[in-house]
Amino acid sequence: MLTAKFIEECKRRDHLCIMAEIMGVAESGESKTQIMNKANISFNQLTKYLRILTRLSLLEKTLERGKEIFTVTKKGRDFLAHHEQIMKLLSEEPQTDSIYRVKKR
Repeated sequence: MLTAKFIEECKRRDHLCIMAEIMGVAESGESKTQIMNKANISFNQLTKYLRILTRLSLLEKTLERGKEIFTVTKKGRDFLAHHEQIMKLLSEEPQTDSIYRVKKR
């Protein structure tokens, strides 16, 4: 779901971009190490965000072969879709024929 262009737009990532990137990595289920490496965040950041995302039911934690695996939930996929729409809206060039033009003095 996350495109390279979308990730590029989040160069200096805010909290929502980091959360979206973590959920994007965890779409098919990933371990902490895989998420940390693929999302390019520190262990401390990872711990903080996983706690937030699981508490908000955006990620689900399961145990597989003794490892914690994090997978994005339906609510998390909805968040990703909305976040991507917002990022697209914010990155669009302003329309020149906008009715909200500033009047020149």
